[in-house]
Amino acid sequence: MQPRFRVPLLTQIIVDKGGFQLQRLFKFFDELSRGSWEKKYIEGTDFDLTSSPAVVSTIRAWIRPYQDEDRVWSCDLGACYTVASGARTGVTATFTGIKFKNTAGLFQPVTGFAMDGTAPYPEQCYAELNTGNIILKHASATTTIYGFSAHGIELEEQPDFAE
Repeated sequence: MQPRFRVPLLTQIIVDKGGFQLQRLFKFFDELSRGSWEKKYIEGTDFDLTSSPAVVSTIRAWIRPYQDEDRVWSCDLGACYTVASGARTGVTATFTGIKFKNTAGLFQPVTGFAMDGTAPYPEQCYAELNTGNIILKHASATTTIYGFSAHGIELEEQPDFAE
């Protein structure tokens, strides 16, 4: 596990000593470390990735949740997995333990792809409101591989598996 920089305790000590410049410096280091110091959670160990159609094998899936200075939970995530070959127009992937924020009825965009083993298909991909689902739609095709990537997706609350 990577070390964590504990700003609240250091900030309290600095405030007690009246060191305003040092307080700003520690806040800078805290903001600078975001992303590189946050824990990455791995599928199969920390959470589950399910899909419709069903996952045959997971190539890689991860989630990195974090809380910003306004105490809003967000995450970066990525996944790539295979499904049984078949003609379809999309998939629904579910990340257990997270719930994407209801952003005033607007979907949060996710980058995604579908492949038949040789060519990627263009598609529509987004995080479904109030669920842990990512929806990917494409023209009818026989596909076997799906992948997703997102940065800064807002969450309703702290993920169940996050420390």
